Amino acid sequence: MLKNITKPLLRVNNNQSSKKILAVACNNVVKRFASEKKKDKQEIEDAFSYIPNRFVKSLPDDLTEAIQTKKLTLTLCTNNSYIIRSDKVDDISLSTVEFGDYGIFPNHRTQVMRINPGLIKIKYNDEKTVKWFSAGGFAFVYYHGFVQLNLSEAYKLDELDVNLVRREVEAQKELLKSRDNAVRGQAEIGLELLEPLLSTLEAAEYEM
Repeated sequence: MLKNITKPLLRVNNNQSSKKILAVACNNVVKRFASEKKKDKQEIEDAFSYIPNRFVKSLPDDLTEAIQTKKLTLTLCTNNSYIIRSDKVDDISLSTVEFGDYGIFPNHRTQVMRINPGLIKIKYNDEKTVKWFSAGGFAFVYYHGFVQLNLSEAYKLDELDVNLVRREVEAQKELLKSRDNAVRGQAEIGLELLEPLLSTLEAAEYEM
């Protein structure tokens, strides 16, 4: 870049003294840039010296590699409202767009997945498993054992009435017969959520 700047000037100033002046000026510019670059690098190094070593050494070389943990730390939220905050759990089972039925266990690598509408099983221990129905969302799994489920809607399965859902499914199917395109469209959207919910509740009912 410096050559491009000085070249036109050298054509105009053909005498030796002008060339020497320009050469000295160029050298001074180069030295100044080098000095500033060295100063910036030193400032960055000095800034890192303020970070306690215990923090830096706790990080793995590859941030996608899992840190060994005995439990997952689960947070579940819907519409910026926390339903579960930092619960310790053994594992989580859910349905994902990318991998189908999927299990999240301790020592899992960092990963982001889209969650299908359907059942989410959260196992706290051998004696306690809580089932939720989700309308879909995202799962964020972090290398240090944290899992965050961001869901559009979520309900505990035992709080839902299978008979009410069954009736609502039938009502939405009737609306599909409407001549109004808007009404049919609303019914189709409703069934996309209600039919998986009904299947989940009927399967849970059968298990009981």
